[in-house]
Amino acid sequence: MKALYTLRNVSVLMIAGGILTGCLDDKHDRITKFEPGVYLGKPDTELSAKQTDTLVRRAKLQSGVVQVTGGGGILAAPSRSSSVRIPSNSAAFFEKLNSRTANQKGP
Repeated sequence: MKALYTLRNVSVLMIAGGILTGCLDDKHDRITKFEPGVYLGKPDTELSAKQTDTLVRRAKLQSGVVQVTGGGGILAAPSRSSSVRIPSNSAAFFEKLNSRTANQKGP
């Protein structure tokens, strides 16, 4: 019977300790009251030239195309064994192309 009381007392103390631990001041050095339009945090530190260069390089790599990589076109002379057809400048070609585009758009 005495073991049961001891177990109950230890359980109550553990539960009370857990509850009181949750009440600790975990907001130490944090801003808890805000003012609209006013930054109350620490001021930013100045970036070094190396850090700035690293950030610029990362931004360029994440933004998509970094450089012109070339491609086909009239400037490149196609060889006879090429499977790419020669571009056409005729009005009939563009009418046919516009018609195909209109049909692919759907209603």
